[in-house]
Amino acid sequence: DGIKTISAYYSCPVLVECRNPDSLLPTKAPLKLRIDKGGVNVEGQSFVLNQWKAFNGNDIRFVNNPNYRRDASKPIEEREFSFALLPVRRTTEGVLDGLITNAASRQSSVIDLKIRDEVPARGEAILNQVIRAYLHGSVTKKNSTAKTTLEWLNNRIKEEGGQLDSIEKKIQGYRTAENVVDIGEQSRLYLQRVEAGDRQLNEMNMQLASLNEMEKYVTSRKAGGLVPSTSGVANPELSVLMQKLYDAEVDYQRLSQTTAENNPMLTSRQNEINKMRPAILEAIQTQRKALVAGREQLGADVNQYSGMLRSVPQKERALIDVSRQRNMKQEQFTDLLRQRDAILYSLTSTEASGAVINEPSTLTKPVSPKTELIALLALIAPFGLGALFISAKDAVNGKVLYRDDLNALTSYPIIGELIESKDADKLITEPRRSFLLEQFRQIRTTVFSIAPNAKKIMVTSSIEGEGKSFISSNLALSMARSGKRVCLLEFDLHRPKISEQFGINNEKGLTDALADGVAAPTLVQRAPANANLFILPSGSFHESVSDLINKEKLDRILAELTAQFDCVIIDTPPVKALNDAFVIGKEADLTLYVTRHNYTPKSYVGMLEDAMTLAGITNIALIFNGVKNRGIGKNSYGVGYGYGHENKTAYEGYWRKAGA
Repeated sequence: DGIKTISAYYSCPVLVECRNPDSLLPTKAPLKLRIDKGGVNVEGQSFVLNQWKAFNGNDIRFVNNPNYRRDASKPIEEREFSFALLPVRRTTEGVLDGLITNAASRQSSVIDLKIRDEVPARGEAILNQVIRAYLHGSVTKKNSTAKTTLEWLNNRIKEEGGQLDSIEKKIQGYRTAENVVDIGEQSRLYLQRVEAGDRQLNEMNMQLASLNEMEKYVTSRKAGGLVPSTSGVANPELSVLMQKLYDAEVDYQRLSQTTAENNPMLTSRQNEINKMRPAILEAIQTQRKALVAGREQLGADVNQYSGMLRSVPQKERALIDVSRQRNMKQEQFTDLLRQRDAILYSLTSTEASGAVINEPSTLTKPVSPKTELIALLALIAPFGLGALFISAKDAVNGKVLYRDDLNALTSYPIIGELIESKDADKLITEPRRSFLLEQFRQIRTTVFSIAPNAKKIMVTSSIEGEGKSFISSNLALSMARSGKRVCLLEFDLHRPKISEQFGINNEKGLTDALADGVAAPTLVQRAPANANLFILPSGSFHESVSDLINKEKLDRILAELTAQFDCVIIDTPPVKALNDAFVIGKEADLTLYVTRHNYTPKSYVGMLEDAMTLAGITNIALIFNGVKNRGIGKNSYGVGYGYGHENKTAYEGYWRKAGA
């Protein structure tokens, strides 16, 4: 309803309790609660504190909230609360979602407990309750083990006590009947040695008996029986294994009462028990073999001393035998009593096996929401989303956007880049446009560097509109400014632009040289832009100009022009439109291939190398044209590889000083 709800852990003066939480019927919607004088009103029904009452199929009652903090700003009778009855499992799952347990280290027995809760005090109370339940469970488990062991000891004490009483009565009857009072000194010496051996034999027999009891317990596969005592067995490893088996079976019984038969935890505990049984049986067999071997050796010694006693009178020897049995049983009986006393003492102790190192406490700052992180994300997110949008847009764009695209699609070198210009179809004649002029100077220098002997330079591109004629004209003009005699051929006979750019008469030109065999130098016109630049226009229109171009005619025209000029620049049609460039390119010393930012398809550049190889054209270089501003500053541009220039360079200041 647009109203913010908060926990009533502190604000509500009462708590609701259910008599049978395991069979609780959950409410379909939150219930309204108001505090009345002397009681509580829920959806029109009145409740007296601390009294059970049936409500919607549940027995509930309301009790005082020990955590209640009175708010003086508004009377409690005017405040409205709401509550809902939820299943115990759902509630515990919600608590467990926020509970975090971590071991301090792999070899440490210390566990760190943390919980996320909107009410810090409630979180501390939950952790305290978890700790108390754990400590109480450890005490209960320890006492359960002690009780089963005590029951087994009591049965053994009762059995041994009966046997001891029988031997005592036998000795008393023998003394009375045979009138035997004392034994000779020699007989006493033999008797001591035989008794020492008998004591050891008796200990071994007790250990064997304990091993038999253990073996019966392990092989019976019935959990919950009496656990044989392992105190008489001189094998601490076996005692540890028996304790682990008993603990595992107790846990299995506890889980089987509360979980389904195929529950993973129950199955895992059963597998653990099944794995422990063979190890225990193997340890029992090993211990039994050692005891049997020792008993045989000791029996031989006892028989030797018993033979010495044959020299003692028959009556005294009989008394000695009976006394020996009595002493053996007395020692057994005393040992069992001592074990029972130790078990009884452990039952009186309520000390748990664990301890609390640090009491639960609330952090000084809330773990959620983290306002600093949210503010930081709110500041960074727009930039990240913008960068992601641009990257996604570039990824689906099929056009060449970056210098890296050209490097990835072809192995041809990139000898120059030209920024985007509003007057891309005009000549660069004004010194104020110094940066673009400087870029053409850089391309000119690079051309002279990579092909110093090149006199025939062809300029072409993939498709129309990439700036091929613009670059041909301005590169020729830049070379002419350097002092070279340059002839620019308008070999784009289908859509000529160069003659229009320079203001040259186009009535006579290349078509006349190709069709009629007119000498090319006679058709050349000096360009008004520079005295060293000459233009050979395309000439009059011819219906099949592509058919006019062949190797013999090209060789003748180019030979005539290279004889009179330092450099011949050839402007050709795009390679995807016509085949002219492939024919002319075979005769050129250097081919400059023009690509345009966000205009040239990547697929065309990707096929360029194969097409040029098949056509037999070599010595190819790329020019990246129309690079747009992509940097932060208005006077810089970037193309995705960390390269930029300042538009306002020192050359402008030079021309201004010169009065240009």
